[in-house]
Formats: sequence, structure tokens, C-alpha cells
Amino acid sequence: MVKQPAIASRGYLPILIDGPDLRGNDPALLYNPKYFTPIKTASLYVPIKRDGDTAYTRDILYVKGLLMNELVHIFVNHWPSRRGGEDASAPLRAQAAEVCREVIDSILDANDESKIIVMGDFNDDPMSPSIKKVLRANKDMEDLNIAELYNPFAYYYLEGIGTLAWQDAWNLFDQVILSKAWIDQTQKGFFYN
Repeated sequence: MVKQPAIASRGYLPILIDGPDLRGNDPALLYNPKYFTPIKTASLYVPIKRDGDTAYTRDILYVKGLLMNELVHIFVNHWPSRRGGEDASAPLRAQAAEVCREVIDSILDANDESKIIVMGDFNDDPMSPSIKKVLRANKDMEDLNIAELYNPFAYYYLEGIGTLAWQDAWNLFDQVILSKAWIDQTQKGFFYN
């Protein structure tokens, strides 16, 4: 992909994981080494059970790095699909959210001003329980406590905007969610605008 003529001159590099998903659909992060320096990468295993048996889904890609010398934590997600129906498959996405949230909590416990980006195809909307309750992503940036995340995509969803249509309705599965540290516009580093 990075060798495609349209972007080859930009010098992007990939970080990817080869996880247990049988189809090979694994998360990846493209970055420009002029602006971002990876420090640590990890593949976060998402243990899921389907009908009592172990099922395999995509791991979550975790990348810790320096964005122009500012420490950031990035989680690239592609949570389990809605195959079998939204309600029947919801516990699988909740399990993926729990894996992501556990690492987020450990980062925030060490430094509650950590800048965290959680992004990807969640196969759930901003108001779904996996996003709102398990990941604890809130649509209101003013009311965030330090453990909550801010989901600016919730407003798009509530306005009827989506990234895919299914049975004549919009869904917004593709989202970028931020920790509270991105909200303060008076700090020296990068902030959400």
C-alpha cells in the first residue's frame, strides 16, 4: 500500500500485526517517520467465546510513540462483526472493548494526562453499549471525568451521519475517540480542535 504511486513519495511506514483472524484482516497503522517515532508496539489478544468454543477475531494494535516529541498512545481496532445479528454478537464487541479499556486504565493510572487515541472500525455505533459503557466514551467533552474518553463522532451519529448504510439506516462504525488530555487547549502540546 505505501508503495502506491499516489502516496509513495510521502514515505509512510506500516506497523501491522499478524493476529489470529482466519481471514487475515488485521489492524495496521501507517505513519510518517518525519512526524511520528514508534517506541513500543503490542498485539492485544481479544479472547472471545462463541457457543462455548474459542473463536478468533482480530487483535488490537497498540502503538506508543512520539508525535513530534509528544508521547501518545494509539489503539487501532477492528472489533468482531455483527454476523449472527447485532444483539447476539454484542458480547463479542464488549469483550474487545474490555481488552482495550484494561490497557487504557493502566496507562491513565500511571499518568492521568496521557494522550490516548482509540480508533478503527468498531462494528458498533457511538451510542452502543460497547462504546458508551465498556469503553466509557462520552459525547460531551465538558462533562468528562479523567477516566472517560471523548467521542466526537457521537454528534455525527446523532445527526444521522454514518460511514455505512445497512437496511436503509446509517451506522457509524468508524470512529476516533480521545482521552481527556486532548481537550485542554491551553496546554503546550497538541489538542483536539
